[in-house]
Amino acid sequence: MNEIQKLITIAKRLNSPGGCPWDLKQNFKSLQKYLIEESQELLEAVDEDSDKEIIEELGDVLYIIIFYCMIAEKEGRFTLEEMCAHEAEKLTRRHPHVFGEAKAEDADEALLRWNEIKGEEAEKKKRKSALDGIPKGMDLLARGQKVMEKISRHDLEHLLEGKELNEVTEEGIGESLIRLIFLGHRHGFDVASSMRRALKTYENAFRSWEENKN
Repeated sequence: MNEIQKLITIAKRLNSPGGCPWDLKQNFKSLQKYLIEESQELLEAVDEDSDKEIIEELGDVLYIIIFYCMIAEKEGRFTLEEMCAHEAEKLTRRHPHVFGEAKAEDADEALLRWNEIKGEEAEKKKRKSALDGIPKGMDLLARGQKVMEKISRHDLEHLLEGKELNEVTEEGIGESLIRLIFLGHRHGFDVASSMRRALKTYENAFRSWEENKN
């Protein structure tokens, strides 16, 4: 815990008058690309299963989150403590099988409880659609997987039936990708991770070719 406080202290110093000029120029929107980049680098480190790289990339993602809170505090929006309190309350509320009297015998049942409570919260927010909670700026593969999860949860797989996928057209390619995303979801695979790992194989093969062609 002392090391976490040390990191927070450093972040506050960087974002205070007399701190780092670059840090002081940042805002919520300017940090978006860095959050995406650092998150992607973290995923790559996890794929490589390198503890050294994972530690570094986790630290970078954590700092970006703290950075957001520093900016929010300067603008009088919210504090790091408020963000942590909100997340703690949400985790407690969505785990009644751990912090309450509800039961969950396995991971599937625990996920069901989580989704039921999340659905109840969405109703209170008066969302017009179950899809309203999916960020529009999300990576397309990840967004597609979230949509497929919603379709599957409501037993609406018939929406995917009757589509001709053999035509090499823009629509046909799109439909083929949707089917693959749904197939991945049905079998418990994260499609974006599957794509990233498969692409890594081709990247390694190409790099090997580059090294050996001379």
